[in-house]
Parts: sequence; C-alpha cells; structure tokens
Amino acid sequence: MDGALYQVQRGPYTRSVSATDLRIYERCPARWYLERKLRLPPDLDAEVYGEEADRGRAIHHWLRVAHARSRACSEDDLPDVSLRSHQDIAFEDLDDATYATIRPFLLHHVQQCPLANSVDVVRLESPLYGWDVTADTIVVSSPDALYIRDSNLVVRETKTTNAELPPDADVARDGFEGIVYWLLALLDGGWTTRHGATEGVVELEVLTPKGAEVFTYRTSDETLMLIAEARVANRVGQWHYDTEWQARPGAHCSACPMAIWCPEAASGYTPPSPAAMRPTQSGVSY
Repeated sequence: MDGALYQVQRGPYTRSVSATDLRIYERCPARWYLERKLRLPPDLDAEVYGEEADRGRAIHHWLRVAHARSRACSEDDLPDVSLRSHQDIAFEDLDDATYATIRPFLLHHVQQCPLANSVDVVRLESPLYGWDVTADTIVVSSPDALYIRDSNLVVRETKTTNAELPPDADVARDGFEGIVYWLLALLDGGWTTRHGATEGVVELEVLTPKGAEVFTYRTSDETLMLIAEARVANRVGQWHYDTEWQARPGAHCSACPMAIWCPEAASGYTPPSPAAMRPTQSGVSY
C-alpha cells in the first residue's frame, strides 16, 4: 500500500493509523497521544456516546452476526419484537427495547443487503492491514463488508440517520466525507490491486427508519480521486508529522476519557452525568 496515505516522507517513527485515529486526533491531538499511543487507562464514566451512537453500534452488531451466516438478510430475520425467540439473530445481545429501535432501519437494509447479489466475500467487519512504505506507517481499517463483484473490489460502509435520506451521492459523500475519501484512498492505494480487481468501488449505505439507499463512488472517477488525495493527504499529514500533541481545550474536555491525565483539563475536570451530556438530536450515527 505504498503511497496510500499520500505522504512524501516518513514520520518521526513507525506507527499505525486508522480512520478512528484521525477522528480522535482532529478533536484533540493530546487525547490521541494519551489514548492511542500511551494507552493510558480511560475514565470509563466520562465519555457519553449518545442514543445515535448506541443505535449505530447495535445495528452494526446485528449486521455482523447476520452476514456471518454467508447469506442475504431477509424480512424473516426481523420478526416483530413480540415474536422474538432464542433462534433469532443477536437475540442474546440485544434487548427488546434496543431491537425495537433498530428494526425499522434493518428492514430497509434487507433490500440493500450486499449478499443478495452474486459476490465473492473477502471479509466482513474484520481488520485489514497494509504498509505504506514511504510514510513508514501501518494502515488499519475494518470495512463493514469487502467483496468482489463483477471484477470490482467493493467496500460497503453502512451509516444510519434519523434525518431524511441524502438527495444525491454528492450530499451523501459530503455528510460522511471522512470515511468515503479514506476508503477511496485505500482502494486506490493497494486494496484493489492486491485482490486482482479492475476497479475499486465504495458503496455508502445510508439507513433511515423510512428508507435506505446505496450511493456509489469509484476510483475510476479522476476528479473524485483528486479530491480524495487532497483531503486524505491533509488529514493524515497533520497527524503524521506531529511530535508535540498539543491539547485543544474545549467543551469536549468534560466528556473526554483522557481528561484525568491531561494537564489542560485536569484543573476543573469532573465527569459529566449522562443527562447533562446527552447530545441534541442530530440523528446521525457514525
């Protein structure tokens, strides 16, 4: 995967990077350093994820269990909550209230399930590693689904929202640009060639309680790839050459699991209550 990160030289030392690393770093470099580099024990009571994030994790867990059967999802897999039994998918892991929340989203996934078509599955929600030699960095990703279809290598990323579906692929991409451009870079930077495919394709599946749609982005789109290169190069570059890991204090400090170790936040840090930190209803689950 040499060149996948679009950097021109090595960083200060060998390390690994993922989409999650970049998201944490962009919020606060100090948190990334304390949490991901030093691996200090977090304050587990500090960070409150919110209903949207909890919903997203539950949906991904259900999909992971369902897709592990190597067959397409169907409406029969999603009985009414009153009819659930021990034989149903993820019955032991998801309580009735959680299942009732995610069922409307999953019913719309059935029509978009990637396993409904003739595909050669490469992996499902498991880590994939590559080495960008120039950057001297291990690239880590856990695609929701990676498969070969019609000689193309397709990576499926599933997102959920309580809002309306994006009206077109451009709006959908802009709403989730961090992951779309990242996956395009990895496809173009080595994944596609490694698996003997002719083209890389990102499928962004957006689920809502009222519908679902899959938006498609291809590595053969030269304009799109120029944007992806610029976006990924900039995001990675800030992290790649940083050796100071300065804190970026703000309201997020009160919910940071690393605040107990951070000099910038320690003076006035008190773990927030879930009620105090519950986010406004954005509806989007990343």
